[in-house]
Amino acid sequence: ATYPAASVFKIIPAAVALDKYKLESNLLIPFNGSAHTLYKKNVMSDKVNRWTRWISLKQAFALSVNTFFARLAFKKMEPEDLREYAERFQFNRPIITDFPVDISTAIIPDEKNYELAEVASGFNRFNTLSPVQGAMIAAAIADDGVMRTPYMVDTLTNQEGHVVYQAEPTELSRPLTPEGAEKMRELMQATIIQGTSRKSFRPLVKNSQFMELELGGKTGSLTGGEPRGKVDWFVGYAIYGDRKIAISAITVNKKYWTVKSAFLAQSIFKDYFKEQVASK
Repeated sequence: ATYPAASVFKIIPAAVALDKYKLESNLLIPFNGSAHTLYKKNVMSDKVNRWTRWISLKQAFALSVNTFFARLAFKKMEPEDLREYAERFQFNRPIITDFPVDISTAIIPDEKNYELAEVASGFNRFNTLSPVQGAMIAAAIADDGVMRTPYMVDTLTNQEGHVVYQAEPTELSRPLTPEGAEKMRELMQATIIQGTSRKSFRPLVKNSQFMELELGGKTGSLTGGEPRGKVDWFVGYAIYGDRKIAISAITVNKKYWTVKSAFLAQSIFKDYFKEQVASK
């Protein structure tokens, strides 16, 4: 969990807004400045002028607008709300399973200050996320708000061929209500269709064979230090009938960009479902 969570952390304030406060995805908040900067003067100001932009929560999530989420946290929630939902999604908590999983970190300030703005928008390097937990978060949203403990060992057999151990899916927590999870999927679908991963997912979305595939995700990028480089995230899910898969894809680019994590994810989704789609 040495990677900065970056804009993937926007899932937390979005969940607070939709699940705890029952706000809608068409909620409008005015902000000044560009989409991917975070200036104190824009975060703290309620000034509305001819340059002020009004976009919805769904649009801001899809396009990963930093100032919108900073102002969302300032105007609609308390620091404790972010702390509560971060811990619901297992930040700051050990995940006990059959392989090592680092503890992801969410440091939430106690006051509504600029540090809170950085946290809510994911514009900081001190909140970190492990790729395993990224997949767990996406899986919980796809699974009606139920987060399950990951495991690597499915079965063990003895020399006689008898099964001596069989893993069973175990509920770890319920970070969201089913209604909150459904609202979060609406935001994550917008990321695929009209947001930051639309170009990477275009080959899959435009493929008529996969029209019934429900896709959702969240991207994030920020320069990190362990390892050094530009961290590029995609966490998301795909649903086809009763089959569901969650993916956390991460690349660290030191000098040159080679491939987007979102493109890797869509390639895996396509490969995973191609036989089922073809047999329909």
